Amino acid sequence: MVFGGICHIAAQDEMESDSGTAGEDYRPMIREDRVWEYLQTNSEYGSEGYHIRTDSNTLLQMKFNGTEELNGKEYHRFVYCGDRVSWTTYTDHVSGITFSTDTVTVPDDDTAVCYLREEPGKVFILFPYDTCADFAGSGSKAVKGEEVLLYDFTLTDGESFTGFWSSGNLEGGLIDYPVRKLDPVKVAGEECRTFGVTDNFQGACRGYRFAEEAGCLNCGTLAAPYPLARKTGFTTADCRLQRIYDAEGKVLYRNDSDFWTAEESEYVPMLKEGRVWVWNAVDLSQQRDDIPVYFTVVGQEEISGRNYYRIRQTSELKELNGHEHLLREENRMVVYHLRDYVEFSNDVPLYDFYAMPVHKFQVYEADADDRYIYEIDPFNTMEITAEEKITAGGKAWRKIELVSGYEKDRNAVWVEGIGAPYVDQMLTRFGSDNFANGIYVHSFRECIDNGETIFTMSDFGNTLSVDMLPSDEYRSRCDAPVYDMMGRRVTSMVRGGIYVRDGKKFVEK
Repeated sequence: MVFGGICHIAAQDEMESDSGTAGEDYRPMIREDRVWEYLQTNSEYGSEGYHIRTDSNTLLQMKFNGTEELNGKEYHRFVYCGDRVSWTTYTDHVSGITFSTDTVTVPDDDTAVCYLREEPGKVFILFPYDTCADFAGSGSKAVKGEEVLLYDFTLTDGESFTGFWSSGNLEGGLIDYPVRKLDPVKVAGEECRTFGVTDNFQGACRGYRFAEEAGCLNCGTLAAPYPLARKTGFTTADCRLQRIYDAEGKVLYRNDSDFWTAEESEYVPMLKEGRVWVWNAVDLSQQRDDIPVYFTVVGQEEISGRNYYRIRQTSELKELNGHEHLLREENRMVVYHLRDYVEFSNDVPLYDFYAMPVHKFQVYEADADDRYIYEIDPFNTMEITAEEKITAGGKAWRKIELVSGYEKDRNAVWVEGIGAPYVDQMLTRFGSDNFANGIYVHSFRECIDNGETIFTMSDFGNTLSVDMLPSDEYRSRCDAPVYDMMGRRVTSMVRGGIYVRDGKKFVEK
């Protein structure tokens, strides 16, 4: 592969630094002897059935080409070049079959020009938009043609800067980037300084990674980092740097990393063998509302090449006992495998723990007929309105709050690693079964891991109602029934055994 029109290395090679971590070893980003190649992917579940994911892919290239003097300073032109190569990939999550269309190659006719300037350790851009969205919420504003900071490699852990952010090339603004140091990457065989953003970075992607010479490694181009957009739980759009070439077409950088794998280092997974969720069930015939129902991860199962966790449901109530559920967790999303062995087999989304404020997700009632959930339904679309860290069992958990755009009084709460406490968004969508018989699951009690309670209803704070839970007086009755860890009621206990009474575990002495 040979690229024409690439002539010389920019003079920034001779940069020297007077601040921060960027010194004489700083490796400049702006140079005309390279081409950046990006992969844009729009993913969605369409009308062919929810289990069919359609990925619309486009490879595009950009380079620096010449300079212009603007506002008394010299700026480098960053432009599109080469051809755009597009193809579509279809993945059936039930059968595991993936196939792609033939590639379509067309000249890139995008005439947009970004103007960049570089100092030792810092890269600036002329703000390209007519309006500015203040994503940082700090009152920072920019006007078209104003110089704003794009990258700052002079910073160290814990520092931050107000830089440029673009959302899918549709609008732009300024946002505060809190910095954390990451392992370096290699460009042209040499290690380059790399940094990312911390968990308190809001409104965009926590997976941001920026490197000297390369710029944004994922979620945007060199000229405009922007978030991995997920408008709903059924769509995703992102852009990632794939390769950097020299003038002869030699690959100087190749993106072999998995964005989601990198994200897993900070993600608290929900599915784990041995983990138990305990819920309260109601039996109107007994006038009881404290009968425990246990959802225990008992093993794993492979279906069409994908790994699912088997969750066994047990209870002293035969109507709620003996059921099994299959859940899969991947890319911070948890899905429920729905099947009736005859007509269909389908993955239905339960949680999207990538979700951040302004993202949207489809949240259905527990008794919804998931066989017909194929298209996006605006009446079931909920928007992420807030997130925060809460502490339970000495561990920090990420809590996400959602609200319906149509039914203002409808809301949901998710906890990363736990799930949801409301019966209509509970772990397995089994909340309403047997309601006509006066037997039903109605409230979350606790989550147990390795025999220890790691989360309880009270950990959700005052934002959730606990009115349906038994009162403290009722729960403390000494004659309350006792259950073993499988949810079976027991009349005698063994010394050293672990049991549950009134929703609390204890060891028989």
